[in-house]
Amino acid sequence: MKNKYLLLFVCSLFTCPLFSQEDSCRGNTWIKLLGKLGASERGLMLYPNGDGNLYVTGSKPDSGLILKINPDGDILWARSFDFFPGYDNIRSLSLDSDGMLLGCVRSCTCLNSGSGPQNTCYFKYDPQQDKLLWVWRPGFYTTYAYLLGIKEKHPNGNYLINFASNFPPFENVIMEIDRQTGQEVPGNSWRYDWQNGGSRHSKFSFLQDSSIIIGEEGYYDNGFERLSLLCISTSDGQPKWWQRSHLPSTDPVNINFRDFIVENDAVTSVSVGNDESNSIQKSFIFLQKTALHGDILWVKKYDLTELPLENPAKIIRVNDGYVVFGGPVFGQGDLFILKTDLDGNALWARRYRYSTGGGIAGGHDYTNGNQFLEMDGFFYFTAHSRDSSDAWDWVIAKLDSEGLVGDSCAYLTPTPVETYPILNPVQEQPPLSFRNLDIDFCSPVPIKPTAAADVSGYRTICENTCATEEGCDVKINNCVKFELLSIALDADGNRHYRVRFTNACAGQTLNYVAIQLPDGTVAVEPNDGAVVSTETGGDYLVRNPNYSPFYSVRFRSQGVGIGAGASEVFEYVLPPQSQPAYINVLARFQSGQSYEAHLNVFDCPVQQAVGNRADDFVAQISLTPNPVSDVLTVTVAEAGAGNWQIFSSDGRAIGAGRWNTSARFTVPTAGLSSGMYYLHLSWDDSGRVENRRFVKVE
Repeated sequence: MKNKYLLLFVCSLFTCPLFSQEDSCRGNTWIKLLGKLGASERGLMLYPNGDGNLYVTGSKPDSGLILKINPDGDILWARSFDFFPGYDNIRSLSLDSDGMLLGCVRSCTCLNSGSGPQNTCYFKYDPQQDKLLWVWRPGFYTTYAYLLGIKEKHPNGNYLINFASNFPPFENVIMEIDRQTGQEVPGNSWRYDWQNGGSRHSKFSFLQDSSIIIGEEGYYDNGFERLSLLCISTSDGQPKWWQRSHLPSTDPVNINFRDFIVENDAVTSVSVGNDESNSIQKSFIFLQKTALHGDILWVKKYDLTELPLENPAKIIRVNDGYVVFGGPVFGQGDLFILKTDLDGNALWARRYRYSTGGGIAGGHDYTNGNQFLEMDGFFYFTAHSRDSSDAWDWVIAKLDSEGLVGDSCAYLTPTPVETYPILNPVQEQPPLSFRNLDIDFCSPVPIKPTAAADVSGYRTICENTCATEEGCDVKINNCVKFELLSIALDADGNRHYRVRFTNACAGQTLNYVAIQLPDGTVAVEPNDGAVVSTETGGDYLVRNPNYSPFYSVRFRSQGVGIGAGASEVFEYVLPPQSQPAYINVLARFQSGQSYEAHLNVFDCPVQQAVGNRADDFVAQISLTPNPVSDVLTVTVAEAGAGNWQIFSSDGRAIGAGRWNTSARFTVPTAGLSSGMYYLHLSWDDSGRVENRRFVKVE
């Protein structure tokens, strides 16, 4: 059965901010281009460097490039690498425990690195000393090769590389190489051969310390391709289990592997294909969750209806779901971002299009799958698009948690998605052979010095910069900034306090904040146990009062937390008799580190208000308990009758009802399945509409 998800409706009703658009700002976001008219520069991949910044790789006709950028998109340094003649495409990058960069290169004199004779190599680079330490290429697999990845086996250990050939023998190889020299470690060259199969594109990831998961592009049955997963031993390479995609081997259709992630209890993979026919005029996205012993748990299929040939490249896990990034199957086409919940139900999709020339937004070689990542609550991607001279411009973008650059960047727009649940997936184990055979290994590649890269064509085409409200008292403790922004009276004499916390700690995430309450006082708002949404879209569980590390109201993140460079504003309300002379505040990181400060109130003039401000109104809507089991209690700031509706996370209406003039009423939830829902509130007299999220548990 096909379920249609009207994401344009869902976004306008639910996932957009619960406050006025002119006030919304989920963080500084941007889209930037690098390139000059008539010259081609192309984006390839991104990798976090561990200090809160990013490495971004690209290529131009005579070299490869690595940029180091900060979260604002500023280029900290840019270096050029010349391994072979032509485009040097740095398609894989990782960081070892010593801070050295490990990379894989495919080089070609042609524009498309997927065709024509190629050279391939892997390298180790010291970014602090700006020095290539070694460069090697595997001998037998040099021509038309697929050198796919290099990673550290364990901290201070050797490295593993993954490669394959585009010609027989169609084997995927995991090889251990020496950390210091880059040469093969004898006896650790593990080869895997699928019967009648190929391994042109595969990836590997570590499962704890004892296993490695390998994802394969295709297993062939009578010429048709399948996603395959393989689990091997880290010590000797022996296969533990293997599994292919959900279709019978007799079906004459193609399902191609693209990417996967290893979770605590499963492997979640994304693939592309058409399970309805062998037509190349249409493709679908498949999300598959596989248990750590190899059984398929569930499969979902997605159709971005405006994009007939969507091709996923990368899947990542965020706190509340999965995010898939990709582009076109063939040639040039729009990029897309698709978000689902943890059960694979679509939440929203975005379409990215930008071009100043005859082409439209394009990407490059999506099978590398490293063009997209999440860091500190923001999404980053790199790709390229045509300019007016028909040359490539390198695209680098930073998006907010909703996949947008502010609310007005026209290059990113919602796009509809349809979801098809796959019932009763087939569980099949294809024939697989394994051998440990050393290879006539490699020749060193002459090392050429790196050079400073020309980035004079770097510019911004779209950005959203949050206006900064100045605090009336500001304290900084180490890398955390605490600000008392305002104090305001409402019509009942209650005082509304707004406090901002800014995290400037590189590579660390704030988990919760605590704001001191006067002894014996309970804040009027927010309610204990409520989940409140901030202006950036973050959700926080409230403890009111909280007793540790001091008497306070506490806000604990229910999502990614406050990442490096980000900030959140928290509001709470005290009764008229409570007027503290100072406020103790605390910020605690996921690592357990915490910082405190004292904010004075004497420099904050108390703003007078005739009635509740719009922001107060929003803050005073609470749902308790949240999460809820049987009955949800709703407290609103404005009395008067109205209607309520419950919507599922994909925008389907679940239930409806009315409340009378009371400011507190109940909503039955016992019949709902576990998951996230939205409560839609509309007032009869004022016409006001508000939405709140809640979670149903059994």
